[in-house]
Amino acid sequence: MALEIEAGVTAGEYRPSDLELAGIDRGLHAANERRFASEEDVEAAFAKFRPR
Repeated sequence: MALEIEAGVTAGEYRPSDLELAGIDRGLHAANERRFASEEDVEAAFAKFRPR
């Protein structure tokens, strides 16, 4: 999916869907409310996927 989006953007023809625009709006709203993951939260999330 990301490659399709990149190809569309590179070609100058990409138009985000209503669902994508809604996701962007949610993210901007969360950022405006300063709802961010702490460094500890981010580290814990990445730790789940690191090889042991």
